[in-house]
Amino acid sequence: MTAVTLWEWSCMAVPLIAACYLTMILMGGGGLKKASVLPKCTGSFVCAVTTGLAVLQSGGNPLAYPVFWALLLCMAGDYLIEQQMVAGGLAFAAGHMVLTVWALGQAPFHWVSLLIWATALAALTAYLYGCRRQMGGMALPLLLYGAILTADLAVAAVLPFTAGGAFWTLAAGLLSFVLSDAILGRNVFGEAKPWRSKLLMALYYLALYLIAATPWRI
Repeated sequence: MTAVTLWEWSCMAVPLIAACYLTMILMGGGGLKKASVLPKCTGSFVCAVTTGLAVLQSGGNPLAYPVFWALLLCMAGDYLIEQQMVAGGLAFAAGHMVLTVWALGQAPFHWVSLLIWATALAALTAYLYGCRRQMGGMALPLLLYGAILTADLAVAAVLPFTAGGAFWTLAAGLLSFVLSDAILGRNVFGEAKPWRSKLLMALYYLALYLIAATPWRI
């Protein structure tokens, strides 16, 4: 198989993800919201394939690569969250835990990650604090999810300095993921606004692709 560069692959994958995003938006606003889960999951699947291709080209097995599984769990979360929020949240939480464990294996743990984790979790909590009444009994599980969500960001944020600049894409991707989920929380438990839905999904696909691109760079 002729090797493909990340740039060459991105010229095909990014337009496809963009098409999935636009199709999902159009279907969601056109009375086909349930069916819009198909392009939504397709965009996530392209990101998983992106990592899988990188692993294959390096002679590895995608099924033995944690990032590949993390992205597949996110794809599962995309489907499940449309059916039942808790089920979707569990799938995403599992994906983030896989990424955290993988990131911890890339370089020795640095104490700065604890500071980043505490800061990110505090900022996320503050952003969603006004929605606490609407969360009701979901507040504690959502706080736990927030702790898991910000944990992989905290670990990944130091990797460009401890394991090499190739990990900037991972750190940027997980930051985009946190921002996307923060907006999702405000949209679900606060005042829902259409522009938020569009923005959070754009940030989400950006997050997945940056994460998926990382194995090409390391």
